[in-house]
Amino acid sequence: MLSGVVALLGMGGWFAYQRWLNPVSVTVAARLISVERGVVELTISESGTVTLADEQTLKSPEDATVERVFVQEGDRVKRGALLIALRNRSEQQRQQDQMIENQKATLELARKGEIVREQQARLSIAQQRFKESQNLLSQGIIAKTKVQDDLDRVSSAQSEVRNAEVEQRKAQLEVQKGEATLQDIQQRLEDNRLTSPMDALILRVDVKPGDGAKRETTLLTLGDLRSCTILSKGCQRSQNLKERA
Repeated sequence: MLSGVVALLGMGGWFAYQRWLNPVSVTVAARLISVERGVVELTISESGTVTLADEQTLKSPEDATVERVFVQEGDRVKRGALLIALRNRSEQQRQQDQMIENQKATLELARKGEIVREQQARLSIAQQRFKESQNLLSQGIIAKTKVQDDLDRVSSAQSEVRNAEVEQRKAQLEVQKGEATLQDIQQRLEDNRLTSPMDALILRVDVKPGDGAKRETTLLTLGDLRSCTILSKGCQRSQNLKERA
């Protein structure tokens, strides 16, 4: 009986070892889920204030009137998009006046150029006469005083040419000065056309057409759409609002 018990225990152990060494596979049903590439929106539960990164406030560069507003709150704009056009009547009047002054200066420069050419022609005539007088003097036909008179006329004509050239240069400087002034006025007027400094979301518009705006008056606020900043309990961290799967 003892031998039989030992044999049974040995056979049971061998059978258990074989089951442990070669376990039986079990078929399990698997469920397939379809996925698509797209944007996964993450909902953030946090107390505090959420603001867009690189939030900027655009202000009036000078005293002006709001002529047109091209955006409204919630609009998404590209970098360089026109946002607000301001109107400064005094600068516009200055532009018109300066354009007239520049036209006058251009006409004056043209006249000074004509005077230079006239004086150069007189100098050429005086020089020719002086040359002829020298030839006649060498032949003994005229007196030496006549040659000296012609030489004096050449010197006078040369002086007149130099004076005319100086006046022409002054006229050129006036034209350049007028052009620089006009460019400055035009730049001021261009500064009254506010454009977006980045791809952004319009957060707030503080003015409407017809409003008067003093220098440094807040016109609108915009922010970068790519990320936001969460301010909570005195700490600050950046969190992307959307992740791409």
